Amino acid sequence: MHVMLGRRSFSVALLALAITSRAQDPPPPAAADPLMREIRVPLHEGRLDVGELVQVLFEAYGFDAEPLDLPDTRVDLRGARGWLLLGGCRKLLRDTVRLRRDPDGDSLIVVVDRVRARTLRRELRAGVVKLVARLTGQELDERRFDLALPSPLDPARPLVVLVHGVESSPEVFDELRAALAADGTQLATFAWPNDESCERSAAELARALGALKDQRLRIVGHSAGGLIARAMLENERLDPGNVEMLIQIGAPNRGSKLAGLRFALELDDLLGAGADRDGFARALLAGMRANLIDGLGEAGGDLLPGSVFLERLARGARNPRVRYRLVLGTRSLLSAEQLAELRGRADTLLDSSRASRVLRTKLVAWLEALDELIDGRGDGAVAIERGGLEGVQPVFVPLDHVGLVRTKGLLGRIEDAHAHPVFTQVRAWLAEK
Repeated sequence: MHVMLGRRSFSVALLALAITSRAQDPPPPAAADPLMREIRVPLHEGRLDVGELVQVLFEAYGFDAEPLDLPDTRVDLRGARGWLLLGGCRKLLRDTVRLRRDPDGDSLIVVVDRVRARTLRRELRAGVVKLVARLTGQELDERRFDLALPSPLDPARPLVVLVHGVESSPEVFDELRAALAADGTQLATFAWPNDESCERSAAELARALGALKDQRLRIVGHSAGGLIARAMLENERLDPGNVEMLIQIGAPNRGSKLAGLRFALELDDLLGAGADRDGFARALLAGMRANLIDGLGEAGGDLLPGSVFLERLARGARNPRVRYRLVLGTRSLLSAEQLAELRGRADTLLDSSRASRVLRTKLVAWLEALDELIDGRGDGAVAIERGGLEGVQPVFVPLDHVGLVRTKGLLGRIEDAHAHPVFTQVRAWLAEK
């Protein structure tokens, strides 16, 4: 996305407002509605300074507007002409913002509807999928969600459903499946598309499990899979009513700061043979820079702290019919000192382009509390602090995010699957009557 902010034109304001309609908002003050974001821009005798609007919006989102050549242009909002212009802005932005003057008339209030903006992104993506399907003659949505059941299915025994996370597939559970099958556990897997919203995936999981009305169910969800299952169980409209246990493994219940960097949830490329710390730092910062400029995939955006999905999920309560169990990993990539060093080198690792200078403030702030990457505080993708679930006592294991469900993690290997601490814990929980 290229920003031409030197033009003396109200299009700058439109572009800045467009940024707010697609960016992932930081959590607002507790007293505010977290699904709405309100920004005030001062007026000067009824006139809106375009440069001030851009400045306020950039600061609200942690960007540094100082490197920009802000225009010195004012638009008169008094009378019908000014408000027709703002009405055109709202329509151009597909009603993701509302614009009004405060009662005293000394500021313009811009309210960003985060739910509407998120829905719009989903609608636009769905339209692209349909267009590609029409051009290629292939139905891209076909079998995107799939509940693979055992054959035959024994209704007298509990069925354990495994749900994978972002940038993953049911194959991530191959070793855990083998360990559970050795105990005679009846198993199924639920596959969902990585770029789909967690809420839709929860609804599809509910539809699939709702067809098994007489079957006792237990769910094991890794990473986002644990959130999808929880979103289903804590929504009265979706709860199939026959799930008696949810086991979350490395689930970012309060989000992950790495979620937008979808590659970071599977860090193989960064930690391959010969990868050094500078290479990791460059890849991490480059990924964050691209993420801020280009926007987020739906699932990745859902997992960021303060997302619409997580805010809605936090408003719910534990399902009283479900026993919750939680495993969190504590093995990660860096020490606190190494992360501090990475923050100090952020300026030199970023290029000197104008876009990078604008993003630098946000990048440094993002690195400030990145517990996901600190050994002992996270598993490389999910921080202990943000993985916790109120009312549920977690079991901590010294494994990284991938190693939680595999014998070979990114930072170590367990030679004997029978000795895997997560496999052993899951088997014990599933043995509960």
